[in-house]
Amino acid sequence: YKGREELVYKGICEKYRVEPKTSKKEEAKTSFEKYKQLIAEIYEEHNKEKLGELDELLGKYKGKEKTLYLAVCHKYNIEPKLPTTKKKDKNDKNEKNDKKEDDKEHKEDDIDKENKEKNSQNETVDEKDSKESSKLKERLPALLRPLMEIAALHSG
Repeated sequence: YKGREELVYKGICEKYRVEPKTSKKEEAKTSFEKYKQLIAEIYEEHNKEKLGELDELLGKYKGKEKTLYLAVCHKYNIEPKLPTTKKKDKNDKNEKNDKKEDDKEHKEDDIDKENKEKNSQNETVDEKDSKESSKLKERLPALLRPLMEIAALHSG
């Protein structure tokens, strides 16, 4: 099986119905093809003369196809459609996790805001109680005088 390892591996994966993991070489090839297709679509619409030079251009940017694609998108003012890869899926998951974290932080901020409002209301109630208490303290001697007179009459 020497030299045919990849074929054997694919056969085993197929036999046991397991999705084969692609090699870095294959991933690079499929990535290259995807970028080639994306760039070709742009040139088809915006600059058909460049289609004939595409292979030569990609040769100059070998291993940097994404950079080339982004530059072409920028030149023609097009929103990039990056090909989906496993890394992209991981980034999507990270973005979803970041969104969950943001949502969690927003909920915490909302809770903090509610607590501040409640504390503010409590302070307002405390201020009212304090004002009422001060008024009662001012009135207390006037209320106690008759009680003291009654107590003096009964004791003496």
